[in-house]
Amino acid sequence: MPLSHIAATAALPGDKADPRARDSLKQEVAELDQLIEQILLASR
Repeated sequence: MPLSHIAATAALPGDKADPRARDSLKQEVAELDQLIEQILLASR
């Protein structure tokens, strides 16, 4: 599943997920996105 889909799912309102778990997921997606960006920049 692409990171954008995970991020969009975590941002959906009305979900019964624990807000702390949702925030943690958003943080992990942001970290993964940053790592991927670093890898792509290093591969140039």
